[in-house]
Amino acid sequence: AQEFAIIDDNIILETLTDEDIIQSVQPTQNNNEKNEEIVSIQPISSMIALLALNNILSFLINPPDRFAVELKNLMEICSLRSQVMLHNFNSKKQKLILDYIAV
Repeated sequence: AQEFAIIDDNIILETLTDEDIIQSVQPTQNNNEKNEEIVSIQPISSMIALLALNNILSFLINPPDRFAVELKNLMEICSLRSQVMLHNFNSKKQKLILDYIAV
């Protein structure tokens, strides 16, 4: 017990200055760079997404050796591809004037 009391007597206490406390809560430059990277992400067109999905499907349908894919995952990607194709098609459809008139 005396051993623990001796250790407790040798504790060095440091006090934090106001500047140290402020620096510890301010965002660092690395955090700001990460936030800027997130903001600079450009939207991807449906055609580019469709091309990427076609490449993925081509890879999964003709996989390299020792690569297996579950049928369930392949079907989900096919479904996603269909959704993107439908979105792409609908975005190119001619709008009706009635769509813009409030009745």
